[in-house]
Amino acid sequence: PDPVVEVLNGCGEAGAAAKVAEKLTDRGFKVARTGNAASFDYSQSTICAYESPSALAEEIRAVLQCGTIVCVSRPAHDVEATVIVGRDLSKA
Repeated sequence: PDPVVEVLNGCGEAGAAAKVAEKLTDRGFKVARTGNAASFDYSQSTICAYESPSALAEEIRAVLQCGTIVCVSRPAHDVEATVIVGRDLSKA
């Protein structure tokens, strides 16, 4: 099965999450949802992985050609990774 990810807008630019979600979908990822991050203060994109090391997070970073990987505890929902789009990626 394709990896399931979510993409959140962390930069405030309209459509940023949708643009990144489309790029990931084109590369075989299943995007469960897009939305807004808790804040729009992300200057750098962040890939939240739920296991360490995470081959999935590395694969996402390779597709997007940027992003800092952080390992966080798994949320209560159904995704394998979360991408928070920062200002660095919104310009791509």
